[in-house]
Amino acid sequence: MPPRLITTVAENFSNPPSVKYIALSYCWGKIPFLKTTITNMEALRTSIPWDKLPKTARDAITVTRKLGFRYLWVDSLCIIQGTDRAALLDWQKESAKMHEIYGAAFITIAAAKATNAHEGLFDKRPVEPMLSCPLESSSENPETVLLGTDPPRHLADLEPLNTRGWALQEQILSSRILSYGTAGLHWKCHRSCHLETVPEFGPQGIRFTEKESPPDTRLDIHYQQLKLVHMEWKSIIEDYSCRNLTYMTDRLPALYGISELVSRSTKDGYFAGLWSSDLVSQLLWRHCGKLIGSAVDYSRASQFRAPSWSWASVDGKILFLDGYHVMPNKVRGKCSLNVHTSQQIHKMKKTPLHVFGFVLRMPSIRCQDAGEVRYYGGAERETEWISYPDSLRTYLDDTKTLPKKSVLDRPDLPKQLLDPFFLFLGQKNGFGSCSAGLILVKTDKWRFVFRRVGIFEGFTDWALKERRGGRPMWVEIL
Repeated sequence: MPPRLITTVAENFSNPPSVKYIALSYCWGKIPFLKTTITNMEALRTSIPWDKLPKTARDAITVTRKLGFRYLWVDSLCIIQGTDRAALLDWQKESAKMHEIYGAAFITIAAAKATNAHEGLFDKRPVEPMLSCPLESSSENPETVLLGTDPPRHLADLEPLNTRGWALQEQILSSRILSYGTAGLHWKCHRSCHLETVPEFGPQGIRFTEKESPPDTRLDIHYQQLKLVHMEWKSIIEDYSCRNLTYMTDRLPALYGISELVSRSTKDGYFAGLWSSDLVSQLLWRHCGKLIGSAVDYSRASQFRAPSWSWASVDGKILFLDGYHVMPNKVRGKCSLNVHTSQQIHKMKKTPLHVFGFVLRMPSIRCQDAGEVRYYGGAERETEWISYPDSLRTYLDDTKTLPKKSVLDRPDLPKQLLDPFFLFLGQKNGFGSCSAGLILVKTDKWRFVFRRVGIFEGFTDWALKERRGGRPMWVEIL
């Protein structure tokens, strides 16, 4: 029987949440393939030509039927594609429901090794089952050890699917994943992981809890797990920031499903990729650049997609500073964005982040080090008018978009950012105490309105005492 497109409303399911289905996670690639559009949608409801489907979709249908399921969700077929108004509206509506779609799927099939939709799931590969002999370690320690040859290496990070931005939330939100990878079949659920040729890996990732409840609430996060979620959130962003997106404007939308789920479960505020109760810690990110060919490029998005204080405003890898704790009773932050408005460009453009903290105006920091064209991670430690502590490190998000009026660019001097402001947020204790925070430039001559241009760390207490003119105050950051 040929497959056909199902419109759930038209089918009049008596209890839609009880319908079991499989979802597909895969790379589209650049080779064109059959998609649902406003012009062919009615025809696809009658029948989808088997020979017109890309191989990955055909293989997924085969697996779905072999597993005894009737329904398969494929984004290119279940979301209207195109640039017309109907397609854009459908994408906006459906892309915001990934937490429901992948969260409610009984199983997600992942085409991990395929670089495009035409490569399919099945492939001949020289993988032999690992032969092993189980041995009991001792009577005191009843755990079983396996004696055998080394298994094939499971390099999940190198799978093409795991380099794609949208695939990350599909993996996290799915209850069960059956992955077709380079090293064989890989099964993962909330309790265990298994590879075709390797014994049990054990649980991994965020531990969402399954409940006997409708699919839209099947995944839940306990309130007491909030700290764990925030710890994992920064790891998620560090992973996600290295992944590729066809449209960089999807930087925040491609995580909407996760943010919606966490927000719904924890009631925590969400501000353009950062969580309210861990706001200061999550503001302490640094831009590590994006590899383009053999060069590392440090760029802020040319087209606005997030406020300057959000990691989503830059292209490339993000790392959070480690070991800094919030200065007690000295730093507060608030913002009126939420999960939904954090996806809306016009809302983010005009909604500032309000932060109360110690602000210190500095004479300058370098934009260029020792005559090099690029600058990153150093500090202008000594000039004829200022010296900084040796431990200070400054990381500019992007030297290309700094306001011209704030930049000193002369052939006889290193390029410098003049009159930046340091907003102190975090503190670390070790051999002495040092601080970290944001590097800001003013956008309004009369008010304390700023935008972020970078981050600093290693500013020692004694260096802070040497300086005058700083004070605690509320600032707005756009």
